[in-house]
Amino acid sequence: MIELSREIAATGRLRRHVHVSTPTVAGLHKGLFRETDLDLGQSFRNTYEHSKFDAEVAIAAAPTASRS
Repeated sequence: MIELSREIAATGRLRRHVHVSTPTVAGLHKGLFRETDLDLGQSFRNTYEHSKFDAEVAIAAAPTASRS
């Protein structure tokens, strides 16, 4: 989705790419998990939770012109 958004943005037809986060990125982490925490070595119950974590990692690593 990130690459597709870049391609569409290059045409001038994309105003924003919205990614909705989810608490499942915390996986099986015990204790407090802050919004600024992402990879604390947590494990996951299933591939869905892991895929949400992977998406968060990709969004965090993606260069962007602006974030709001």
